[in-house]
Amino acid sequence: MDMPLQMSAFMASFKVTQKSIRKAVDSLGIQPSSNMGFVDRRAVRVAAVQYEMESYSSLRDFVADVNDYMAKAVKDGAQLVVFPEGMGFASLPLVPMYSSIRSRLKGAAQEDKLEAMEEISDALIDYFYEVYSTLFSELARAHRVYLAAGSIYVFEDDSLRSRAFLYDPSGKEISWQDKLFPSGEELDMGMQGGDSVNVAKTPLGGIAMLIGQDDEYYEPFKIASLTGADLVAFSSAYRGRPDKFRAMGTIAARAYECGLYCIRSAMVGRYVTGEKLNDHAGIYGPYASARGEHGVITEAPADGKGHVISARLDLQRLQDAMDGYNSYSNEALAAQYGDLFSQDPLPLAPSEGQA
Repeated sequence: MDMPLQMSAFMASFKVTQKSIRKAVDSLGIQPSSNMGFVDRRAVRVAAVQYEMESYSSLRDFVADVNDYMAKAVKDGAQLVVFPEGMGFASLPLVPMYSSIRSRLKGAAQEDKLEAMEEISDALIDYFYEVYSTLFSELARAHRVYLAAGSIYVFEDDSLRSRAFLYDPSGKEISWQDKLFPSGEELDMGMQGGDSVNVAKTPLGGIAMLIGQDDEYYEPFKIASLTGADLVAFSSAYRGRPDKFRAMGTIAARAYECGLYCIRSAMVGRYVTGEKLNDHAGIYGPYASARGEHGVITEAPADGKGHVISARLDLQRLQDAMDGYNSYSNEALAAQYGDLFSQDPLPLAPSEGQA
């Protein structure tokens, strides 16, 4: 570890503390909401944050900015607020000597960026976690709602993990989830993927959390559904080319396939490595759950700016959609291909060697 990082980590431990974070939250004068005063499975209100990375000049500015997203969601009636992947790094600009760290990352070759990010994570991981856990716990408690805080890097058993946490309205951490499928860059950094899908049973229904490339795989969402999830709080930070249809091919498809509501948060702006984040937030469900029956309940603009979107979800419709007696049938398709679907399937011919 180089000297600037050592100095930054040492100075950060004095500059930003749990006490200073709580003081900054208290100074905002947040009034507790009554959003959890009445909970109905047919009217669960959720919000997804499209968070724009900023360079903050002070802890107070950082806390106030994160709370602006939170306050907008709560004002819209949200009972669950979902933040994006990488929120653990959002406080990096507060670190002393940040300019030298940024200079090292900016314009560096990809291999050098990976090495630098690994060293930054190693040096500042305790600082990142203290800021992340204290801030989001305090905001959940202050607003009195559930908060899926996005992901942060942690070390466990000498292994690097990308982990998301869920806080309840008292500010208590009630669930966590490791990223199951780390990116190629994260694997090069030595990150280990998770080996289970956790579902928190709450008054809002069963809540699972998944991260990043996890949406490219069907199985985690199906496992979540089979183990009691109604909602998936999905945290994303996409660094590929702009593609406004990507969510339709991944998270929207998972919502439909597995009979789940998926609340997809997003990170936009410049990542800590200087790369442009191209993403947008959205809320998705089974086709019959959205007007127009395309599974898209609402989406944020794909304009690279910060936004908060919210929607009311009817969890009972998830059960109806999976119930053959209540689910919607496509009458036009049945009229056109009814004979095909009404035929009795023929048994497969036995393969060689079978009776």
